[in-house]
Amino acid sequence: MDRALVAIEGSKVFLPQERHWLPDLLGELQAFPYGDYNDQVDALSQAVWFFAYKFKNSRHNPEFCKRSRVIGRSF
Repeated sequence: MDRALVAIEGSKVFLPQERHWLPDLLGELQAFPYGDYNDQVDALSQAVWFFAYKFKNSRHNPEFCKRSRVIGRSF
């Protein structure tokens, strides 16, 4: 969660205003790390980390694929 907090505290993560699952998520976030549950916090932190950092250099990012090359090895 430490890595994700940089993006969250930097106002780069937006949540919807009204969803049926939002109170549960906010409750978990507010209780973290001392709450009984942390599954949603874990999932959120992993998603934020992936999209904020890892996705930039991922083969799943179309922009990265455009500027990268695959270098093959001869055997």
